[in-house]
Amino acid sequence: MANPQPNIWHAPMPLICSSFEPGHLDGAIEAMPDSDYRTIALAEAAYFRGKADEACRLAEPFLTSDVLALRISSCFICGFANLSLDHAHAARACLLNLASSEEHLNDEYGDRERAAYLLFTASSSVLLHLKPPVTADDFYKAPCCPKASAYSRPTPWLTRHISPAITAAA
Repeated sequence: MANPQPNIWHAPMPLICSSFEPGHLDGAIEAMPDSDYRTIALAEAAYFRGKADEACRLAEPFLTSDVLALRISSCFICGFANLSLDHAHAARACLLNLASSEEHLNDEYGDRERAAYLLFTASSSVLLHLKPPVTADDFYKAPCCPKASAYSRPTPWLTRHISPAITAAA
């Protein structure tokens, strides 16, 4: 059974942000209330099932979406699916598109959207051993949760895992 939290469906990569019982993947996707996010979840499922062509076909229409979560998801899925298809140039174009999505971060987006952008942009760069378009300082300054501004230092997990990877890739 799918996670009953409605906000979860509007996060980047809605399938991996959801929970469901083993064997109920398709039911979790069908339960998603929004058709665009359901399509992205289908693309995620296709990628994880080894169907990179189908993942690209489903996700590509969202590469230029004005909805940041859909755009981030599409760039991430298409970028890695194209690597599986041995389309290195297309993969790089998708990930550069992801990095350029920062220009879409206007005042209508909140802290969660900004944090998602930082996370997925840095993750894709680190996983591909590319120079990240964001710095460790960008992460430290990002209010990732409502109480984040109360913290004067990054979390131990961030310090151990993300910061060294960003620094090493720079």
